[in-house]
Amino acid sequence: MNNKRHWIRFLKILLTRVPVILFTGLAVISFITAWALDFKIAVLNVLPWGFLSLALGALGQIFLLSGEKIARQVKQELQKESDDFRQQSLDALHNRLTRDNDPRTEAALKDLREIARAIKDGAQEGAGLDAETTFDLLFKVEELFTKCVNRLEKSLKLWESAQEISNRQVKERLMKLRENVIEEVNSSNAYLGNIFARIQALNCSQSSGKGDLLIIMKDLEEGLEIAEQVDKKMKKLELGGRDIE
Repeated sequence: MNNKRHWIRFLKILLTRVPVILFTGLAVISFITAWALDFKIAVLNVLPWGFLSLALGALGQIFLLSGEKIARQVKQELQKESDDFRQQSLDALHNRLTRDNDPRTEAALKDLREIARAIKDGAQEGAGLDAETTFDLLFKVEELFTKCVNRLEKSLKLWESAQEISNRQVKERLMKLRENVIEEVNSSNAYLGNIFARIQALNCSQSSGKGDLLIIMKDLEEGLEIAEQVDKKMKKLELGGRDIE
């Protein structure tokens, strides 16, 4: 979505403000009237500037009093479109995963989506969480979520490649790689499930504080580092750097 579309949407909301349009229109009409009469009537000479001042005042009020609300409306609309596009992409991936005739991959994606959504809802509902901390937590969860989605994409590509190969040894190697990928996704799902359970425990505890959440975030960082190391190892395996154990 480009910047032009953002501005069009912003102006669409802005121009619903009737006073701005009304006073601007009156300023234009009074100016045209004064011009048609060769500016001979003193009152008509003053009116355009008066209406223009009112229009600018109304516009200023919008920016001063409603600017934050307008920006929030635009942000919410853009976020909704982004979320809708994301869900459509995940639905499309789910449909593609049915090609491998292996229900584990579809189940893994389903679990991943449900757990990630539950973590998001749980973090946002947490009474003791400030906006910055919640954002940092969800950002780290999103990183791990994206890695899992990419791994599921990789599992499908490996399966498709294996179907195109007649050499038994190569086919087995590709399928072994695929098994490793699926295992890592399931491990990440279990890890995220544990994170969700800990967040829920914090929400239910009256004595928990930000320090407890920071511990969870530190664990998430460590989990991301491990996931990164696993990705590098799997990449090395794909390139034939070592035999599959």
